[in-house]
Amino acid sequence: MAMLLKFDNTSIFAGFSVSYKLNDDKMCKTLLVAEAYRRLTITLESLNLVSMCNILTTLSFYIPGSIEGIKDGDTILISSVPSLQES
Repeated sequence: MAMLLKFDNTSIFAGFSVSYKLNDDKMCKTLLVAEAYRRLTITLESLNLVSMCNILTTLSFYIPGSIEGIKDGDTILISSVPSLQES
């Protein structure tokens, strides 16, 4: 099953997306966020965007919606956790 992991407009990384192919039926939100984060980090490092990598290390991400019933080709949005300073 293939899906699209996409960062929503809650962070500077809005619009960055990766295709993810799930080989088994076991998936969890933590795994999906970790994979999207890993690929974003690799992309930023390959482009030598050090300041963007530094920003990325200060942010936390989560999937606000349910992943129950995800079908092939669906898009999963990833949001940034608001910092305490924004509250």
